Amino acid sequence: MEQLDSFFQPVADVIALPVDQTKFLVCTFLSYFLSLYFRTLSDVKQRYIVGLVFGVIFGLVLFGSGLVHSLISSSIVYVLVKFGKGPQIPKIVFVFSMGYLLLGHLYRQYYDYMGWKLDFTAPQMMIALKTISFAYDVNDAQRVKKAKEDNTTIDQKNLRCIFEFPSPLEYFSYIYFYGGFFFGPLFYF
Repeated sequence: MEQLDSFFQPVADVIALPVDQTKFLVCTFLSYFLSLYFRTLSDVKQRYIVGLVFGVIFGLVLFGSGLVHSLISSSIVYVLVKFGKGPQIPKIVFVFSMGYLLLGHLYRQYYDYMGWKLDFTAPQMMIALKTISFAYDVNDAQRVKKAKEDNTTIDQKNLRCIFEFPSPLEYFSYIYFYGGFFFGPLFYF
Protein backbone atom coordinates (compact mmCIF):
# COMPACT_ATOMS: atom_id res chain seq x y z
CA MET A 1 0.00 0.00 0.00
CA GLU A 2 2.88 2.36 0.71
CA GLN A 3 4.13 1.96 -2.87
CA LEU A 4 0.70 2.95 -4.12
CA ASP A 5 0.63 5.96 -1.80
CA SER A 6 4.06 7.05 -3.02
CA PHE A 7 2.74 6.84 -6.59
CA PHE A 8 -0.11 9.26 -5.75
CA GLN A 9 1.99 11.55 -3.51
CA PRO A 10 3.20 13.90 -6.30
CA VAL A 11 -0.38 14.44 -7.44
CA ALA A 12 -1.46 14.99 -3.84
CA ASP A 13 1.28 17.59 -3.39
CA VAL A 14 0.18 19.48 -6.50
CA ILE A 15 -3.50 19.64 -5.54
CA ALA A 16 -2.75 20.08 -1.81
CA LEU A 17 -4.86 17.18 -0.59
CA PRO A 18 -3.99 14.15 1.52
CA VAL A 19 -3.10 11.01 -0.42
CA ASP A 20 -6.29 9.13 0.48
CA GLN A 21 -8.46 11.97 -0.81
CA THR A 22 -6.32 12.24 -3.94
CA LYS A 23 -6.81 8.53 -4.65
CA PHE A 24 -10.54 9.00 -4.13
CA LEU A 25 -10.65 11.85 -6.67
CA VAL A 26 -8.57 9.92 -9.21
CA CYS A 27 -10.81 6.85 -8.91
CA THR A 28 -13.90 9.04 -9.22
CA PHE A 29 -12.65 10.66 -12.42
CA LEU A 30 -11.54 7.31 -13.81
CA SER A 31 -14.99 5.88 -13.15
CA TYR A 32 -16.52 8.56 -15.38
CA PHE A 33 -14.21 7.65 -18.25
CA LEU A 34 -14.73 3.96 -17.62
CA SER A 35 -18.48 4.53 -17.92
CA LEU A 36 -17.99 5.61 -21.52
CA TYR A 37 -16.52 2.17 -22.24
CA PHE A 38 -19.14 0.45 -20.07
CA ARG A 39 -21.93 1.90 -22.20
CA THR A 40 -20.54 0.16 -25.29
CA LEU A 41 -20.81 -3.30 -23.74
CA SER A 42 -23.87 -5.12 -25.03
CA ASP A 43 -23.32 -8.49 -23.36
CA VAL A 44 -24.80 -8.55 -19.85
CA LYS A 45 -22.19 -10.95 -18.52
CA GLN A 46 -19.39 -8.66 -19.75
CA ARG A 47 -21.06 -5.77 -17.94
CA TYR A 48 -21.18 -7.79 -14.72
CA ILE A 49 -17.51 -8.71 -15.03
CA VAL A 50 -16.31 -5.20 -15.91
CA GLY A 51 -18.36 -3.62 -13.11
CA LEU A 52 -17.08 -6.15 -10.58
CA VAL A 53 -13.42 -6.12 -11.64
CA PHE A 54 -13.06 -2.34 -11.72
CA GLY A 55 -15.01 -1.97 -8.48
CA VAL A 56 -12.60 -4.36 -6.78
CA ILE A 57 -9.57 -2.62 -8.33
CA PHE A 58 -10.78 0.80 -7.17
CA GLY A 59 -11.59 -0.71 -3.78
CA LEU A 60 -8.08 -2.10 -3.45
CA VAL A 61 -6.56 1.23 -4.48
CA LEU A 62 -8.67 3.15 -1.99
CA PHE A 63 -9.00 0.79 0.96
CA GLY A 64 -6.32 -1.86 0.55
CA SER A 65 -6.82 -4.78 2.89
CA GLY A 66 -9.87 -3.02 4.37
CA LEU A 67 -11.73 -4.29 1.31
CA VAL A 68 -12.01 -7.65 3.06
CA HIS A 69 -14.72 -6.16 5.31
CA SER A 70 -16.98 -5.60 2.32
CA LEU A 71 -16.38 -9.16 1.13
CA ILE A 72 -17.15 -10.63 4.56
CA SER A 73 -20.33 -8.69 5.17
CA SER A 74 -21.76 -9.03 1.66
CA SER A 75 -20.94 -12.75 1.53
CA ILE A 76 -22.69 -13.39 4.84
CA VAL A 77 -25.77 -11.54 3.59
CA TYR A 78 -25.77 -13.49 0.32
CA VAL A 79 -25.74 -16.79 2.22
CA LEU A 80 -28.37 -15.60 4.72
CA VAL A 81 -30.76 -14.48 2.01
CA LYS A 82 -30.16 -17.48 -0.24
CA PHE A 83 -30.67 -20.14 2.40
CA GLY A 84 -32.84 -18.33 4.93
CA LYS A 85 -36.59 -18.44 4.59
CA GLY A 86 -39.30 -16.37 6.10
CA PRO A 87 -40.10 -12.76 6.84
CA GLN A 88 -37.45 -12.49 9.55
CA ILE A 89 -34.50 -12.69 7.13
CA PRO A 90 -34.61 -9.01 6.04
CA LYS A 91 -34.74 -8.00 9.70
CA ILE A 92 -31.75 -10.21 10.49
CA VAL A 93 -29.87 -8.71 7.53
CA PHE A 94 -30.76 -5.22 8.74
CA VAL A 95 -29.44 -5.90 12.25
CA PHE A 96 -26.31 -7.62 10.91
CA SER A 97 -25.48 -4.94 8.32
CA MET A 98 -26.09 -2.02 10.64
CA GLY A 99 -24.29 -3.81 13.48
CA TYR A 100 -21.24 -4.48 11.31
CA LEU A 101 -21.24 -0.84 10.23
CA LEU A 102 -21.64 0.34 13.83
CA LEU A 103 -18.70 -1.79 14.99
CA GLY A 104 -16.60 -0.38 12.16
CA HIS A 105 -17.44 3.18 13.15
CA LEU A 106 -16.77 2.48 16.83
CA TYR A 107 -13.42 0.95 15.98
CA ARG A 108 -12.60 3.97 13.87
CA GLN A 109 -13.54 6.30 16.72
CA TYR A 110 -11.09 4.40 18.87
CA TYR A 111 -8.07 4.48 16.55
CA ASP A 112 -8.69 7.79 14.71
CA TYR A 113 -10.74 9.94 17.07
CA MET A 114 -11.67 13.30 15.49
CA GLY A 115 -9.55 12.47 12.45
CA TRP A 116 -10.51 12.12 8.83
CA LYS A 117 -9.10 9.31 6.81
CA LEU A 118 -10.77 7.30 4.09
CA ASP A 119 -11.16 3.74 5.34
CA PHE A 120 -13.40 0.71 4.87
CA THR A 121 -16.36 2.33 6.65
CA ALA A 122 -17.03 4.59 3.64
CA PRO A 123 -18.05 1.81 1.25
CA GLN A 124 -19.47 -0.18 4.15
CA MET A 125 -22.22 2.43 4.47
CA MET A 126 -23.23 1.83 0.84
CA ILE A 127 -22.94 -1.93 1.28
CA ALA A 128 -25.25 -1.79 4.30
CA LEU A 129 -27.87 0.01 2.23
CA LYS A 130 -27.46 -2.35 -0.73
CA THR A 131 -27.60 -5.55 1.33
CA ILE A 132 -30.63 -4.41 3.31
CA SER A 133 -32.55 -3.40 0.18
CA PHE A 134 -31.50 -6.66 -1.50
CA ALA A 135 -32.84 -8.74 1.40
CA TYR A 136 -36.16 -6.89 1.42
CA ASP A 137 -36.50 -7.17 -2.37
CA VAL A 138 -36.00 -10.94 -2.26
CA ASN A 139 -38.46 -11.15 0.61
CA ASP A 140 -41.01 -9.11 -1.36
CA ALA A 141 -40.79 -11.63 -4.19
CA GLN A 142 -41.35 -14.49 -1.73
CA ARG A 143 -44.41 -12.70 -0.35
CA VAL A 144 -45.86 -12.23 -3.84
CA LYS A 145 -45.24 -15.90 -4.72
CA LYS A 146 -46.90 -17.02 -1.48
CA ALA A 147 -49.88 -14.76 -2.11
CA LYS A 148 -50.32 -16.26 -5.59
CA GLU A 149 -50.14 -19.79 -4.16
CA ASP A 150 -52.75 -18.91 -1.53
CA ASN A 151 -54.94 -17.12 -4.10
CA THR A 152 -54.80 -13.92 -2.09
CA THR A 153 -53.95 -10.44 -3.23
CA ILE A 154 -51.09 -8.26 -2.16
CA ASP A 155 -50.52 -4.58 -2.89
CA GLN A 156 -47.47 -4.63 -5.18
CA LYS A 157 -47.18 -0.95 -6.04
CA ASN A 158 -44.34 -0.28 -3.57
CA LEU A 159 -42.55 -3.62 -3.94
CA ARG A 160 -39.23 -4.15 -5.72
CA CYS A 161 -39.26 -7.89 -6.23
CA ILE A 162 -36.33 -10.11 -7.13
CA PHE A 163 -38.09 -13.25 -8.35
CA GLU A 164 -35.01 -15.08 -9.63
CA PHE A 165 -32.21 -15.30 -7.10
CA PRO A 166 -29.01 -13.87 -8.61
CA SER A 167 -25.83 -15.79 -9.22
CA PRO A 168 -22.76 -14.82 -7.17
CA LEU A 169 -21.42 -12.92 -10.21
CA GLU A 170 -24.62 -10.88 -10.49
CA TYR A 171 -24.80 -10.21 -6.76
CA PHE A 172 -21.16 -9.21 -6.27
CA SER A 173 -21.17 -7.05 -9.39
CA TYR A 174 -24.16 -5.26 -7.83
CA ILE A 175 -22.27 -4.81 -4.55
CA TYR A 176 -18.92 -3.80 -6.09
CA PHE A 177 -20.08 -1.92 -9.19
CA TYR A 178 -17.46 0.81 -9.60
CA GLY A 179 -20.03 3.53 -10.25
CA GLY A 180 -21.57 3.23 -6.81
CA PHE A 181 -19.30 1.15 -4.61
CA PHE A 182 -17.32 3.73 -2.73
CA PHE A 183 -19.59 6.77 -2.70
CA GLY A 184 -23.01 5.92 -4.07
CA PRO A 185 -25.62 6.46 -5.29
CA LEU A 186 -27.74 3.60 -4.07
CA PHE A 187 -29.50 1.77 -6.87
CA TYR A 188 -31.69 -1.27 -6.55
CA PHE A 189 -30.86 -4.72 -7.83
